[in-house]
Amino acid sequence: MKKPSTRPVNVLVFFLLILYTFTGCAGWAENAEGQAAKSYAHPCSFYNERDFFESLSRAGAKPSQMLIRGGVIPHHLVAGYMIADFFSMLSGQEVDRVILIGPNHHLKGPRVISSRHGWRTAFGILETETELVERLAGSGIAGFDEEAIAGEHSIAAIVPYIKYYLPDSAIVPLILHPDLTGGETENLADLLLQHTGDRDVFVASVDFSHYLKGRDAAKRDEVTLDAIKGKDYSRLLMMGDEYLDSPSSIVTLLKVMEKSGSGSMEVIHNSNSALLLGRDIEETTSYFTLIYYQNCRGGLS
Repeated sequence: MKKPSTRPVNVLVFFLLILYTFTGCAGWAENAEGQAAKSYAHPCSFYNERDFFESLSRAGAKPSQMLIRGGVIPHHLVAGYMIADFFSMLSGQEVDRVILIGPNHHLKGPRVISSRHGWRTAFGILETETELVERLAGSGIAGFDEEAIAGEHSIAAIVPYIKYYLPDSAIVPLILHPDLTGGETENLADLLLQHTGDRDVFVASVDFSHYLKGRDAAKRDEVTLDAIKGKDYSRLLMMGDEYLDSPSSIVTLLKVMEKSGSGSMEVIHNSNSALLLGRDIEETTSYFTLIYYQNCRGGLS
């Protein structure tokens, strides 16, 4: 039997390929793929509704009369009210983006990791501001590891507070390896400053003294706070977990604050897990809430 000719089919396929290439269909397909990627959002793996609203009920701070440019908050949710207080104070101003910087606890991926995706919260999607993220990646300073950053509680534990208190803001998430050098933190701070303004806020999500009794933790906190106040970058970068869990995050924040003229600091909270839980613990974690501000419009609320 004579086989049917495949020539008409081949001509049709060739014609469709030409049409696909020269009429913009290929671009449409790529755009659709990009939109699909953008629509994905990481889950908030550390969110617990009862604990979240309990932390809000314990928070006592009101919106600040100062222009807050930066701050330090815990990511251990035992200290959730300290996180809530910071964002409550921040809620009195217009914030376009929260640049959230924290430790890479699991030491995965590039030395500085960001994300192209938002986070799915109980209050809606917290979008990632991808323009700044892509600038950081394009410079070679940051890279991507979506799995690593999605599972990092220094970011994921904080995003519900951002969406709750700052519903119209976006996030720029960054997690840093612990051994970032002074030069790397300098480069990161400089690039962030080049592409941010007065409506952007920098937040270091950092826990402090680990694995010590409460009294010893308090002593280490005094040493760490002294180094922070003195902007002693080399000293901070040499500190281990007995002082804080992300020296590079703190140093990056301090450099941004110094370079932007926002060096005025207030200590809002300092505590540890033994005090917060009301019992003696052999291995505590300690916490600070700090704010940095400029253009004072009045006293603390």
